[in-house]
Amino acid sequence: MPFVRHCVECPKCLTRYLIGFSPYRNRSYLVRNARNSRAEYVLNCSCKIPFVLSLWNEDELKSYEVCKTAHDRGYGTPEEIVRTGYYDSPDFVPLDTAELVRSILADKSKHLR
Repeated sequence: MPFVRHCVECPKCLTRYLIGFSPYRNRSYLVRNARNSRAEYVLNCSCKIPFVLSLWNEDELKSYEVCKTAHDRGYGTPEEIVRTGYYDSPDFVPLDTAELVRSILADKSKHLR
């Protein structure tokens, strides 16, 4: 089952970095700026020397489904870290587990009759 995390993406190499895992093994790092700054996060990607800098605001962060290997690394390719629009939708309502169990039990009891 994939993890769902917020990520930023290097505009040059398209590597996606998970928030909170910096510094990364590939020498890239993500820094959270002080309040009232122009950007909330600054990504320093090591794909090019000098590093590629990209700025990210809190409202630009998106949810991604992250496979276990990329999650363990803290970054990955677009194939390993896939954008999910479902979780960002204003219509998204977290699943009520108790309601799901009641629904399954009700459905099961219908088939037993």
